[in-house]
Amino acid sequence: MNFIASAVTGELIWFGTQRRGLSVFNCSKNNFIPLPGELEVFGDEEITFLKESRNGLLIVGTGNRGLFTFDTDQNILKSYSVKGNRVTNVYEDFYGVLWVNTEVFGVTRIDLPDETSKYFVLTPKVIESLVDEERQYFFEDSERNLWIGLHGAGLAHYNRKEDNFEFFRNNPDDLLTISSNFVHCITEDKSGLLWLGTGQINGGINKVIPANPSFRYIIPQKNIEDMSDNVIRSVFEDSNRNIWMASKSGTIYIYDQDFNLHTTLDQLPLEKTKLPGYNIYTITQDSKGYIWLGSKGGGVAISTYPLDKIGNNYQNIKFRLYPYHNQIESSISSNNIYSIIEDRENRIWIGTYGGGLNLVVGHTNDSLICKRINRANSNLSSDDIRNLFHDSKGRLWIATVFGINLLEDYNPDSDSVHFRVFHYDPQSKKAISYNDVVHIFEDDKNNIWFSTFGGGVNMLTDLTENEAIFQHYTSVEGLVNDAVLGILQDEKGNIWFSTERGISRYDPKDKSFENYDEDNGLQSDRFSENTCLELKNGRLMFGSNNGALIIHPEISSKKSYVPPIVFTNFQLFNKDVDFHDEEAPFHQSIEYLEEIVLKYYQSSFSIEYAALSFFDPHKNAYQFKLVGFEQNWNEVGNLNRATYTNLSPGKYEFQIKAASWDGTWNPDPRILKITILPPWYHTFWAYIIYLIKIFTYFSHKLNNFSFTYFKAHFTFLDLSEIKQLINQS
Repeated sequence: MNFIASAVTGELIWFGTQRRGLSVFNCSKNNFIPLPGELEVFGDEEITFLKESRNGLLIVGTGNRGLFTFDTDQNILKSYSVKGNRVTNVYEDFYGVLWVNTEVFGVTRIDLPDETSKYFVLTPKVIESLVDEERQYFFEDSERNLWIGLHGAGLAHYNRKEDNFEFFRNNPDDLLTISSNFVHCITEDKSGLLWLGTGQINGGINKVIPANPSFRYIIPQKNIEDMSDNVIRSVFEDSNRNIWMASKSGTIYIYDQDFNLHTTLDQLPLEKTKLPGYNIYTITQDSKGYIWLGSKGGGVAISTYPLDKIGNNYQNIKFRLYPYHNQIESSISSNNIYSIIEDRENRIWIGTYGGGLNLVVGHTNDSLICKRINRANSNLSSDDIRNLFHDSKGRLWIATVFGINLLEDYNPDSDSVHFRVFHYDPQSKKAISYNDVVHIFEDDKNNIWFSTFGGGVNMLTDLTENEAIFQHYTSVEGLVNDAVLGILQDEKGNIWFSTERGISRYDPKDKSFENYDEDNGLQSDRFSENTCLELKNGRLMFGSNNGALIIHPEISSKKSYVPPIVFTNFQLFNKDVDFHDEEAPFHQSIEYLEEIVLKYYQSSFSIEYAALSFFDPHKNAYQFKLVGFEQNWNEVGNLNRATYTNLSPGKYEFQIKAASWDGTWNPDPRILKITILPPWYHTFWAYIIYLIKIFTYFSHKLNNFSFTYFKAHFTFLDLSEIKQLINQS
């Protein structure tokens, strides 16, 4: 008989044969015993698979009759419906669900308690002919997620809630997708990261960065014709609680609260025509219900009716255009509209890039009547306005490319206007950190924040008639990037900063930053200027170069991980030590050493180390010190090398601590003891010899001195005088 499968249940060993069904060996009796009658149905059947399940059932896969289970206690045999006849493999997951492979592509899921099954297609039919077999590799991670590596069809993930598979396959145009669709193996490291071994075309190692459950991306166009199609430049929530997203290519997407797409306006609908490519930078709804759109290059557009008259039928919405006219002084001062707000007195203010500030004093179907405020008729610091903000005290703040402006006095009748201007001053730490101010925000403590395009963020901590004090937060303090484009606060009090390269969450309680970018979970880390919004349901929304990021602050996603530290290299005088070398100070890998003994001329060395945290290794941080040489820790950021030169002979202890990307530090440092031996002439025995020689030398000198002194004083005494001296003594 040819045994091709086996399994153990208690004292019994079951054998599957190629042509004679099952055989069973009793270990206590030390011989083969007759099969239970229920198993005689297999007769001469080929048994391709045997395994004991978690609940003690014998799983039997056959060559022609599919899958069975056998209860060895009650002698009950059950068959199950699978796609195909020849069972090639069975994987049992943590929940006791069986996943069955046969000669047919795909996999069959079997729930043993209710004896139900479901077949899943894993490889698209169009490529089955290109793949000889799927060679499925099953893996369950520490979160009990089931993954299947496929030969030619990428990576499959089973969504238990939806009872379907999600697929991750290579996209040649997207470097963030899997490198190859031939997945040979899967494993998980101690921090929870998945690693894939892939082969054939573009094969290699792939790191799977898990999606942050707090983040959700809304990407309007899956297949784009132009890069600007998914660049979101403005977001807004209207009185119907529908959410507007305007792309740089001129398309308006309107979603419901759950981000189901409600309406798409490919072109701006005017009363008699449609305008393509209307690049919207700001959206607001006034107290009367009208929607105002401000564009870059296209002036202002206002809805013809308030939203309550349109209802949810957004396809019927129409707009009127109000562009800049150089011959009409009452028109808006520029077609580049960056910000539109309404103040407490229901006045509309428009900030333009290039034309200064505009106050709308009236509008008709044909014209928008504005009063212009600019550098020519006021002390406004710049006509290039990025953002307008009306704070809780009713003050109007203006962010420009050349400082902050606070409107202190304005008389529309006399056109008298005065601003208090705040500039960067290199001689003052209290001034704003940078003149190019992008965004203004007020938190729940009534602190006003100003983001800058290169100087981080500034919080106004004190404002008197004579002084303004700004607290600076930059990359030095932990901000992900100093070009900050938007600011929001979540319901927990954390403040979020969107930047040119990632997003930061700032906790005012402990003054700590947590940063996110494409290396640790963001699909896009390039955000858009002044494109941020707190939704009425508490979620935060940031526009980016690839759709919009929705943050669910109520979902906690942080997992602290304390990374182990390894020593990776040791150098003497900037040259690697080869422990195979007979002259090396040690003869095994430095990772396994607890102590190194060096000679006196080996007093300049370097130690290289690494934290085994691969989620975002660029954000790992280190601290080290050499006990016996220094007392304070050296905080070196991501530098993974410590160098010491010309150390004196003695005993030292190198201590190193590391933190992973989330700032979790090792409580206990990794230690390497280092002893530098003195030269032979500075050893203990050398000093003993020196003492003996010194003692011998001075003893000899003393003896010579005594003899000379005696001879000098007693040479001229005769014998009688000597006797007298002796008697006197």
